[in-house]
Amino acid sequence: MQNPIHEYTSAGDYTVSLTATNAGGSDTATKTNYISVTSGGPTTVTVYPDSWQSYGGASQPTITSGGLADLRAADDVYMVAACNTSTQQGSMEFTFNTGYSTAEVTQITVDYELHLTRTDTPILLLFIKEGDTSNWTTLLESTWSTTDQRFTWSTTDVARYLGSGGVLTTSVCGCPQNSNNYSDYLDLISIKLDLAQ
Repeated sequence: MQNPIHEYTSAGDYTVSLTATNAGGSDTATKTNYISVTSGGPTTVTVYPDSWQSYGGASQPTITSGGLADLRAADDVYMVAACNTSTQQGSMEFTFNTGYSTAEVTQITVDYELHLTRTDTPILLLFIKEGDTSNWTTLLESTWSTTDQRFTWSTTDVARYLGSGGVLTTSVCGCPQNSNNYSDYLDLISIKLDLAQ
């Protein structure tokens, strides 16, 4: 066959042989480890929260504008959650139904972009739930800014955080510490999953 084509589907080094035949006979040329195929890197998918719920008793945040659809791009269009009390912390949990198992995912990356309307005493806390347990890992504990700030956190300990059915849960928590009437302006909440090759 003239101009032969072969597609290699697995990473590795390959020895190539080419045999040419005509009326005068045939000849074969072999080149050892002539073709080197490397992995194209991980396939990454981005998932967004498909539900949320709030906690905190009397201080449960209330959504004053926007919704989950506004968390899909860092575009200054916000889901705004107001905290209207000075007595308790208010927490919002976001659930991501990824559809992937721990065997399919090699890395989890959490992305948040947001700001608060006050920087004096509200403390911002970001968490990720440890799978199907009631334990949480703290990703960030800090006072925050009145302009958008981006926070990114990654882990390869997928089995610790990815729950059954491929569910991931994150939380953003504002701790008023006697400073009431502030709001979280949530611009982006997403999780990137690097998939196994």
